[in-house]
Amino acid sequence: MKLSSEFYQKICHKIQDTLDTQSLDALLLFEPANIAYATGFFHLRTERPLAAVIPREGVPLLLIPLLEVDHVPEHTEVETYFDYPGEINRIEWIKSHLKKRALVNVGIEDSLAISSHKILSDLKIRSSSIISQMRLVKTPEEVVLISKAAEYADYAVERAVHHTRPGVTEFEINERTRMDVSERMLEELEEIVPVQGGMCGGLVGSGKNGALPHGLPSSKKVEKGESIILSFGAAVGGYQAESERTGFVGSPAPEQKEAFEVMYEAQKKGGEAVRAGVKCSDVNEQCLQVIRERGYERYLRHRMGHGIGLQGHEPPWIEEGDTTVLQENMVISNEPGVYIPGFGGFRHSDTVLVTKTGGNALTTCPKTLDSLVIG
Repeated sequence: MKLSSEFYQKICHKIQDTLDTQSLDALLLFEPANIAYATGFFHLRTERPLAAVIPREGVPLLLIPLLEVDHVPEHTEVETYFDYPGEINRIEWIKSHLKKRALVNVGIEDSLAISSHKILSDLKIRSSSIISQMRLVKTPEEVVLISKAAEYADYAVERAVHHTRPGVTEFEINERTRMDVSERMLEELEEIVPVQGGMCGGLVGSGKNGALPHGLPSSKKVEKGESIILSFGAAVGGYQAESERTGFVGSPAPEQKEAFEVMYEAQKKGGEAVRAGVKCSDVNEQCLQVIRERGYERYLRHRMGHGIGLQGHEPPWIEEGDTTVLQENMVISNEPGVYIPGFGGFRHSDTVLVTKTGGNALTTCPKTLDSLVIG
């Protein structure tokens, strides 16, 4: 599954319409996700600089190292350099192709490196939010891919539960799950769009390791009586989704039950707060206030969630500092957590599609405590 050439041509024309209204000759992109969104060109980011140029008229231009030339989309123009670092600074080389085409009034990303900004400063460059604004709201075609990715993310959690038992390491659970999901995707999908990080991956944190929100799977063996966070994502057509559940290896103790219930209630409240027209910061407040009111504020480590799309983490941010108003067809995560050092972590995450009437969870793994007692 992947987006068609027609999709990318439509995106390009929409960008070009905005360039015209902003009196820009072109948009210059360095971020891999932005390049993929505007052109359909997916690549592995390395030390070799590459860029996409969306001119006000005509097809996108890819300025790339020669080793990338054999997998560029057909609907693009290409210029290449041999390799990095080369005798000529590669950002200078990119600039030379802009000048050759008389592209002087150029929009750039906010994330452009200072060193690159200095080299490009003799052009008339200015920050542009064209791509970031477009990527906030997903098209129907993008929602289809994210929804499919959500199915595989749910399957990953299902397989992780299957592989979880006392004596098995976190690393083993993660790797066996990843292989199960990858094999199913290879069987079911006609075409795989390769993305950095692979088709499926995750985090597994058992016992005290679960109190580390982004703790990597380790050689620690799962023990009976522990809580365990099974956090997995999948990518279809380059688009991401995530599904996370907290389970228990055996019957949970009262302290574990209480922490789980606080998290569960907060996630439920956050999901109920999601709908088009509401500020991200307000949704976050309603969600996290549950944890605070239950006396668990000292165990809070992060916001309610974030946007999901071409990147696993992207705007909008469901956090107190983001006043972005949710719009229909935005896709976000709902993942409040409770983390008790030395004891365990408790977090569910769903991938949620914003609608006019509420949030539609695309991930549907069982999430009640009884359904997550393993063994």
